[in-house]
Amino acid sequence: MKKVIVSVLFLVFMFPHVSTAQEPPSAEPRLVKTFYKGDFIEALDNVAVALKNFSTNPDDKVIIRICSNKALPMAIASASGRPFLLPPILMRYGFPTERVFFATYTKCAPSSALVIPTEFWLQPIGSKPLPTNKIIKADDVIVKELLIEGESIKAYKRSLLKLAEALNANPNTTGLLIGFYLQSPNRILKKNITEAERFLSSKEIVSSRYRKIIIPWFGVQDADTQEPRFPYLLLIELKNCNDRAMITQKR
Repeated sequence: MKKVIVSVLFLVFMFPHVSTAQEPPSAEPRLVKTFYKGDFIEALDNVAVALKNFSTNPDDKVIIRICSNKALPMAIASASGRPFLLPPILMRYGFPTERVFFATYTKCAPSSALVIPTEFWLQPIGSKPLPTNKIIKADDVIVKELLIEGESIKAYKRSLLKLAEALNANPNTTGLLIGFYLQSPNRILKKNITEAERFLSSKEIVSSRYRKIIIPWFGVQDADTQEPRFPYLLLIELKNCNDRAMITQKR
């Protein structure tokens, strides 16, 4: 099951509650889609195709604008649709990571504690800048997988320790605990997620430094596949998080 987790993450995002914007003037940034909530399958490809269809110049840029007042690492980790997985998909459609950006903005679609909308903008070459609060290049956003070697509690705790050490070492990182389930979240999975939160707290990692998510498993599964016991661990890191790499723009 672990062998297909990474590939599933790139296939498990679908947007049934997605709105498509009307076409604005060519000199203006174009809001292509907005994601609020819903199932996840095929969403990233759908967004990439839409952006490609609207692009008319190979120098056009993509801005993934998150409607949040959170710091960029947590905003990226918390945003609806898990947009941190989109840049590798966009590369297949002709958008290299140096032309893809993550941004936050507090004056776009209203957000809540449960839903943080994500807007997907096309920035045509020569158009005026899209309003943002913070913005960073996608190639400065690194998503790392922390593998759990084996199915033992000891292996799980070793991976949790790596996550805690990385979070303590770099304030520009955010952890993700993703609990996949087949039918419903089982008692052992819930227990291990709770244990992870306790462990991180014991290492002086506050809850604002990580995000836990429990979602259905959408990947291929064998008939004898059992419910997952451990959450999947990811680390989102922002490189070069300084005034040159991360631009603060006026609202």
